[in-house]
Amino acid sequence: MTILLMTLSVGATAAELEYFGGVSFGNVTLEKSSSEIEKTLEQNIWPGSSVDVGDIGSIVKVFGGVFLSRGLGVRIGWTDLGQADLTVKSGVPAGQEEEFANDALDALPTTGTGLSLAVQGRFPISDHLMVHDWAGLFFWSSDQAISLNASGATVSVKRSNTGTDLMLGAALEYLIGDQLGVRIEAERYNQDNDGVTLFGVGAAYYF
Repeated sequence: MTILLMTLSVGATAAELEYFGGVSFGNVTLEKSSSEIEKTLEQNIWPGSSVDVGDIGSIVKVFGGVFLSRGLGVRIGWTDLGQADLTVKSGVPAGQEEEFANDALDALPTTGTGLSLAVQGRFPISDHLMVHDWAGLFFWSSDQAISLNASGATVSVKRSNTGTDLMLGAALEYLIGDQLGVRIEAERYNQDNDGVTLFGVGAAYYF
């Protein structure tokens, strides 16, 4: 990617650079469902366990970058994918709460917070309508925790992870004048092979 960015920079010397920044609001969808987590726990010697993964809810994302030519640029973004909450309904043997909690965290989808770096393209459909797409890397960190009641006491297990994974995105943007655009967009994150999809709306300012 470094070589590609250097090549783009050299090619942009004869063109006028166009900078942009924006913000998006959206909802996160996890590829891994509660039933899939239960199946994973059953394979890890926890038969009969019943769990539920709660909705992450709304998230906020900020981004910015520069177009090195009319149709090609680079972007950086900050995204908080939220935290997946796991509710354990039943199936935890007494005295084995900590072992169960560790296996449950292994099965829980990875979300996280981090920076993304991507190459972005844009394609005009009309004078006011534009399609954007981008592909790059997401450098993330994640803090996960689970607490279980054990004989009147609480057993808590926490875990922190970091990683770098592929992300893809696309947006349909309507331009209001020359500098402001409103958009609908979707992004796909491959978090430790756990698919996380973001659908949202936002706005971008060009200068």
